[in-house]
Amino acid sequence: MPLGLCPNLQVGSITIGLTLWLEQRVGSRDARGEEKIAFSVASEQPMTLDSFRESACRPLQDLITFATGVHAPVTRLEISRPPSRHLPFPQWVQVLESGPLGEERIESGSWPRLVSSLFTLAEYPGGFDVLIPRWLDLHRELHLPINMLLLSDYMAYSYADRFFFEACQAIEGFHRHAFGQPANGAEEEHYERVMARLREKAVGARDRGWLKSKLKRSLEPSLEERITAVIAEAGPLLAPVTAAWPNFSRAVSDTRNAMAHVLGAKTDQRIDDPARMQLAAEVMRWAVRIGLLRRLWPDADEVTPLLRSHWLLTGLYRRV
Repeated sequence: MPLGLCPNLQVGSITIGLTLWLEQRVGSRDARGEEKIAFSVASEQPMTLDSFRESACRPLQDLITFATGVHAPVTRLEISRPPSRHLPFPQWVQVLESGPLGEERIESGSWPRLVSSLFTLAEYPGGFDVLIPRWLDLHRELHLPINMLLLSDYMAYSYADRFFFEACQAIEGFHRHAFGQPANGAEEEHYERVMARLREKAVGARDRGWLKSKLKRSLEPSLEERITAVIAEAGPLLAPVTAAWPNFSRAVSDTRNAMAHVLGAKTDQRIDDPARMQLAAEVMRWAVRIGLLRRLWPDADEVTPLLRSHWLLTGLYRRV
C-alpha cells in the first residue's frame, strides 16, 4: 500500500518524489509488517544508468543511511523512458532486485523510532522540501568524506584496524573540505619569503626541486590539528570525551601514522588495544556525523539539543 509522503520536488534538472510502502501480513497468531521508502527521480537530461546511480540513487541512499545510522539497502531499481507518440505509456525496466538483508521481529503494536537514528523527517525543520536540496548540496560538496564515513555502515562487519583507518580518512577529509585552509599570517609570510628566495634562485638547482616538494604542503594542518578542530566544533556533545581522554588527537595521529607508514618500535602515544582503537574510531565517526549535521541543519545551534540525550552518544561517554 503506497502512502504519498511529500509532493514531488524540483531540484535543478531532476524531480524527486518520496513514497512510503507498507506491506502487512496478518496470521492467526501474529502480524508482520514491512516498511519501504521509495524515491522517484525524473531527469530532464538523458543519463546513463551509471550516472543515474551515482548522481541520483547514491545520494538518497546515503541520506537514509546517514539519518538512520544503519545500512539502507537498495532492494529494487526500475527505469523507464518517458512516454512518446509511439509509446504513450512509460515502459518500465527492472535493473535491480534483491531481497531484504534480514528480518526484525516487532513484538509491540507500535513502530518504534530506530534507536540509532540521528533524526527523523518529522524532526527536520522545513521537512522534505528543505532537507533534500540541502542534502544534495552537502553531498556534492563533501562527497568524499561522506563516502568514507558511510563505508563502515555499508560494510557492517569490520576488524578494528580497518574501522579505525576509515574513520581517520573520514575526519581528515571532512576537515580538509569543510574547514578549508586555516589562516596563519606568520607561517604564510615565512612560506612566501622562502618561496621568493627559491624563485630568485638563491638555492642551487640541485636542491631547488627537493625544497619545493618539501614545502608544498608545509602550511597544511597535521592530522592531530585536524582532529582537534573537528572535535572542538562539536562543542558540548564531545566535551566529555576530551575530558576523559585528553591526548585523544595525539594518540589517534600516532596510531594512524604507525599504520600508514609501518613504523616499528613504539616511541609515541599510539593505541595498541583493538577495543580502544575501535572506541577511537567511534569518537571520530561521531565528530564527523555532528559536523555534517551542523551543516545540514538550517540552524546549527539546534543540533546540540537534538543529540544531547542520544543513547549511543551517552553510551560512548561511559565507555571512554
